[in-house]
Amino acid sequence: MDSGNQFLLSFITQHNQRFARTPFRPDNLHRPLNMAPDRLRDILCKREQRYVGAQLSFSFERKKIMLAETEVSRGLAGKYIETYAFADGRLDVRWKGHSLPYTVFDKD
Repeated sequence: MDSGNQFLLSFITQHNQRFARTPFRPDNLHRPLNMAPDRLRDILCKREQRYVGAQLSFSFERKKIMLAETEVSRGLAGKYIETYAFADGRLDVRWKGHSLPYTVFDKD
C-alpha cells in the first residue's frame, strides 16, 4: 500500500506537468446552485416510467410492486407512473409528483 501511494504521488505530478493548462480566465465562473437540496436528490436518481396493470401492480427490478388502493391509485390502471430509485436503495413511486404507498413482493 505504501509503495502504491508513493507511485501515485509521482504519477500525479508527472500527469499534471504533461496535461495541465492555465485557465483562459482566472475567475471562478461556477454558478451557485439555485434550487432546493431535495430537488437535487430527485434529479440525481434513476427514474423510470412503469405501466400499471389492472391489479394496480407493475414490475421493478425482479420485484412485483402493488400499489395500495387509494383515491389516486384507483384510476391508475392502464396508465404510466414514475419510479425514483435512490442511491441508498430507497424506491419512491409517484404519479404527477404525488408519492404513492405500495408493497413489494420479491419474485425470487
